[in-house]
Amino acid sequence: STSSSSGSASHASHASHPHEAIFFLVGSIIVSTMVMHISMKVKGIQQTVVLFVLGVLLSLILQGLDLKDKLGPAGRSYMMWMQIDPHLLLFTLLPPLLAGDAMGIDTSIVRKVANQCLYFAGPGVAINAGIVACFLYYYLGVVGYDWSFLLCLTTGAILCATDPVAVVALLKELGASPTLTVQIQGESLLNDGTAIVLYTVSYNMLKGEKYDAGDVVVFLVKTALYAWILGMVIGGFFFSWIRAAKNKLNHHSCLIQVALTISCAYLSFIVAEGIFHISGVLSTVAASLVLAHCMWPHVVSHETMHTIWHVFEYLGNTIIFFLAGSLTGDIMVRIPPADFIHLFVIYIVLVVVRTSLICGSRPLLKFLHAERKEVALADALVMSWGGLRGAVGLALAIQVSIGKADDKLSQDSADKVLFYVGGVALLTLAINATTCPMLVNHLGITQTPEVKLKLMLMINHQLQEMVTEGEHPPPVVRAVGCMLHDMEHRLFVASSRSTLAEGEDRRGSLGHMGIASSIRSTRASMASAASGDS
Repeated sequence: STSSSSGSASHASHASHPHEAIFFLVGSIIVSTMVMHISMKVKGIQQTVVLFVLGVLLSLILQGLDLKDKLGPAGRSYMMWMQIDPHLLLFTLLPPLLAGDAMGIDTSIVRKVANQCLYFAGPGVAINAGIVACFLYYYLGVVGYDWSFLLCLTTGAILCATDPVAVVALLKELGASPTLTVQIQGESLLNDGTAIVLYTVSYNMLKGEKYDAGDVVVFLVKTALYAWILGMVIGGFFFSWIRAAKNKLNHHSCLIQVALTISCAYLSFIVAEGIFHISGVLSTVAASLVLAHCMWPHVVSHETMHTIWHVFEYLGNTIIFFLAGSLTGDIMVRIPPADFIHLFVIYIVLVVVRTSLICGSRPLLKFLHAERKEVALADALVMSWGGLRGAVGLALAIQVSIGKADDKLSQDSADKVLFYVGGVALLTLAINATTCPMLVNHLGITQTPEVKLKLMLMINHQLQEMVTEGEHPPPVVRAVGCMLHDMEHRLFVASSRSTLAEGEDRRGSLGHMGIASSIRSTRASMASAASGDS
């Protein structure tokens, strides 16, 4: 009896407890923070890529050396996260990721490119997913994998969800056109929603639910349209509350407004998915766009709002990428080497399909623009190359890997879905995001327009005249003159590049010679004024 009770006590001491899940969570945050700190010192590090790779290495070490049972609570925490409920993951992490991206978008530009984004999110997602599904069905069948078309369509829908956070941040940093950044950002927000709707239909059919063509159309319209209306209603309600809470003389006002934006993101998702069973993604995006369009003039502290939402996005990306890497590493020990070749083939096909779709749609995109502006080929190439895969696709792949379509899928097929999606996300981040700065510079997307350059040169010339004509101390004249001359040189270099890029060498050089001669005379007068005063 005593030995039996001691044995049961020993067994209980080794049983996992829910609170032990915190070990993996805190560990992933600490690792991510270390990577971010290193990236401050070493430029060019893609944080999400490093997190994914570290997650893979963690699982390979734990699995290869069989350390899971030897690490105590930390090992049990790892195993708990490997079996996490996919719905809990989606409900917890997707709302802040979607809302944080949507609330920072420029809605004045969204109105101009809204039809383009709707095209990419509607017909674009359907065409892209259909082509990818047909390719997967044919290619994987040739190499001997018995994948049904519904499984291929489920995987194709997952691979349509883009997450161009790294590229959008890069374009903003390099000073690219706001229209281009909003096109990429808006397409990502909307196609995440429609890709998840398409994924839901195909995944439900994979689980055994029956849909005919009419049911599919009704489900798509109901899920998307009702979710959008619900999101706008919830967003309008929370905007009114945020506006009512505006009071710059009360320090609680800022806290209330931040809490309301967080509540709006989660409530719009939970009500849509949990109560009405419609698209929580589209509902959250719609609510967040209402806030993005209306709330900012009433926000007491913009800096606090941005900082807190950056933290939420940071935590969400940290958990998803580290967890996805760990899950991928867990299944890599069971993945045959040939699948690595298949992964590269799928990645290349995805890039080709996306590039062909976007570049081939340029005439239609011009018609869909509010001002009938043509989408330049360079912009189309950056949009194609910037279609990274990230958190949303990984979350859906984790759901397939763990849920296995109510055991309708074999473990091998479910593992391959996560491996392909995780591998594509890693490749797009490691290759596309890393090489995007070179592509942007090569295409000259961030070059300043010639008219703007000439205007800046004229302003520079007027500033130099103001310095020479006014009565200023000689040291001030010399210091300001040096600064303006340096700026003049930079403008001439940029203008020369722009002129050569547009093939207008002769006309541009004559115009610049005229401005240069006038500035040279101004420079001489500044020098004489400074020497005379001294």
